[in-house]
Amino acid sequence: MLFRHGSPRRPSEQVKAIIDNLPTFTEDLERGAIVVFRRNKIRIRRLFEQG
Repeated sequence: MLFRHGSPRRPSEQVKAIIDNLPTFTEDLERGAIVVFRRNKIRIRRLFEQG
């Protein structure tokens, strides 16, 4: 997970953002995706699956 431009800076705010949005990207994280938090947006960067 990356916290970028304008995203929460304090660890307590980051934890809240993760917990509040975890159901949205749990499966993606389990598959190795990168989750990027920005001010008003969450972007999920899916990586290539290895076969």
